[in-house]
Amino acid sequence: MIKNLAKHKVSVKTRECIIQALYQTLMEQTNFELLMQQFTKENNPKKISFDLLKSRLQYFFANEEQIIELLDTENKSDNYQVIDKAIMVYALIERGLKELPKEVIFDESIRLARKFSNESAYKFINAKLEKIYDLKFK
Repeated sequence: MIKNLAKHKVSVKTRECIIQALYQTLMEQTNFELLMQQFTKENNPKKISFDLLKSRLQYFFANEEQIIELLDTENKSDNYQVIDKAIMVYALIERGLKELPKEVIFDESIRLARKFSNESAYKFINAKLEKIYDLKFK
């Protein structure tokens, strides 16, 4: 798998930055401009795609209420960590933008969970996404 990801280094690193930005804003409400300034200052444009980062964050801020509501529709008592929520938010952003197939979105969400969360979080994230992925925004 790592060998296959090597040719997609910029996309992979950018997605990791997207998760970090989403985590940051879910922990402490911030705005789009501040996030872009921070990530532009902290990252090398040769290593991440600022266009990809910008488009995902813009989509999130434009649809934040519906995305969070969709995450909470299935089971409001889910007690998941903020990083897991950020990964699921990322998956719903990608779903909304319709640029990647569902399988790629799920695979990437699992990879991100294995990188950033606890050892069994990917199972929870996969199951939760299976339940909510095809639900529509209200």
